[in-house]
Amino acid sequence: MILGIAISGAQADDYLGEFCWRATDRTVMKLFVRDFGAGYFTVVGSIIEEEEVIVTGSAKLGPEDVVLTLIASKDIQCWTGGRICYADVSLPDFNCTLKCIAVGNTSEEDSTPEIETKYYEKKWFQYLVPSNSYQ
Repeated sequence: MILGIAISGAQADDYLGEFCWRATDRTVMKLFVRDFGAGYFTVVGSIIEEEEVIVTGSAKLGPEDVVLTLIASKDIQCWTGGRICYADVSLPDFNCTLKCIAVGNTSEEDSTPEIETKYYEKKWFQYLVPSNSYQ
């Protein structure tokens, strides 16, 4: 309900606060949200799995959900690549499904990089109350 309250009283370019989710595998997604006006929002934050991956994107408020598009890139150990993610946050319970396509290359020193594509989907059942939400 905090996001609903934040959205209903927001003016264009208002900072709405930090919103967090945890997946069943303990992955955490933290997003900082700014109202861009007319039901559109900009988001920045991170997805923390084994390492933190910085994300940026946008969101659109619908009648029953908030749809997000997130983009990330990271150089992790021997894998360099990017992710394009789609998230659907249901209202008013804030359950979230995150679907990502990751494209990158794996390489060891002195070897030819191999392009690799991965698809994954995660369910985010627990919404964590933001520590700094819009009042």
